[in-house]
Amino acid sequence: MKTAKRTLSVLLALLMLASCLAIGTSADGSYALSKQEWDSYWETVRNDNTLIALTPGADATQLNFCWHSDDTAKNGVVRIGKSADMTSFKEFVGKASTDSYTGQSIYKVTATGLEPNTVYYYIYGSNGKFSSPVMYRTLSTEKFKLLYISDIQVSSDVEDGREEAYVWQKTLGTALDKNSDISFILSAGDQTQHGDRANEWAGTLSPAALRSYPLATTVGNHDRRGKTYPLYVNNPNEYRGTTPANVDENYWFRYGDVLFIVYNTQIFNVYDQYQFTLDAIAKNPDATWRVAVMHHDIYGTGHHAADDDNKLLAAIYSALIDRFEIDVCLTGHEHLYGRSFFMKDTKPVKDQKYNADGAVVDPVGTVYFTASSASGKNRIEDYDYEWLDFKYVSEEPSYSTVEFTKNSFTLKTYGVDSEELIDECKIVKTDTSYSPVDPNYKGMDTDMLQRYLGKWYVVIQIAIEVARYIIKITSVIAPVIAKIIIKILKELIPQIINIL
Repeated sequence: MKTAKRTLSVLLALLMLASCLAIGTSADGSYALSKQEWDSYWETVRNDNTLIALTPGADATQLNFCWHSDDTAKNGVVRIGKSADMTSFKEFVGKASTDSYTGQSIYKVTATGLEPNTVYYYIYGSNGKFSSPVMYRTLSTEKFKLLYISDIQVSSDVEDGREEAYVWQKTLGTALDKNSDISFILSAGDQTQHGDRANEWAGTLSPAALRSYPLATTVGNHDRRGKTYPLYVNNPNEYRGTTPANVDENYWFRYGDVLFIVYNTQIFNVYDQYQFTLDAIAKNPDATWRVAVMHHDIYGTGHHAADDDNKLLAAIYSALIDRFEIDVCLTGHEHLYGRSFFMKDTKPVKDQKYNADGAVVDPVGTVYFTASSASGKNRIEDYDYEWLDFKYVSEEPSYSTVEFTKNSFTLKTYGVDSEELIDECKIVKTDTSYSPVDPNYKGMDTDMLQRYLGKWYVVIQIAIEVARYIIKITSVIAPVIAKIIIKILKELIPQIINIL
């Protein structure tokens, strides 16, 4: 009898586990669906604006959640446990806001206290109504791998984005099937085409893998076309500067030894961008890698790299990245994969040291990557910029895996259809230290201003020096003037009172 009960318990556990994984995966458990499987699955998620999105937390012990609901409860709830039956769990509560586009409630919750190398299950809901359990797995932070993509850019103009969502899930599914050790996904912007349509977010969030893998996103120029972006993400450590962001804020997060600094390049307040970077770095002095993530490809592969707005952004961010000794910059925008030389002071630094494995050892400068479109919207353009070390001109979608240890960085880019290795870049550090920063500094780097203002910087610099001189003189004569004014007021005030 005991054996029968034990067998039944095992079968029930397996059935519950299967229910956590079955929807949106192929018959063999693969995330990469056939076209027929996709068409069937698509009808279950098409225009579903209640799909939950996972976002990396402030560090690897945290996980952020965001979902829409037709419920009107004031609080959303996430429960996390270590077994699919959810008999034991921790509960986390978040507040609700309202989506002005759909009228639905938006729930954002942060779970804390997660342990590495652990299988978890979570359910989410409100008013006592919860989802089925979903599996989420944490991995080691000492050595980890992420998936780097960009420009998912699902458009609802045709069939609610069916075909673009299909290519996106194919890219994602292929990458995850080949790399079971992915910790999270990083998107360098343009999650949707129009920026103001809920059904495009339904397409972007449609892959079943996104219920179990956190997706760190970046504001792109298409995201800026509307206001839906912040309604579907729950980003940690958002930085609110002196002026409001047009779509959403800059943010940073830490995973292991790596600090990820995520920029909204639609923010043109140079002071805020500098202060945000300083704040992130000052709070993570022990990070051995600094990675910038932004949408615009300031050292990119196609025609955008020559646009005036990109040139302006290159002036701002190249100085910022140089000043804070950023190791790697991950971008998108161009729909065309490529990699720069290591860049320093706006110039390629081609003379680097290499080891026997072909890794650059203690590189001088920063290497910039540009991702292709994860939904297959690649451009066929052949530009030859002085900063380009490698480019891959092809309609084939690609993805990149990025692997970190405390001392090494390895990025590998693969074709989705061919599954062939397209590019590889390796860095090894023997020195993981950085120049010290002053966390209390309130200002901007003069080199950053000079690159930003160009020839006008000389005029501004003269004006600044004149202003300093005036302030210096004023500081000397101000007390004398103040004494004279006080003496006059002392004589006038009694007379004014008498008149009144």
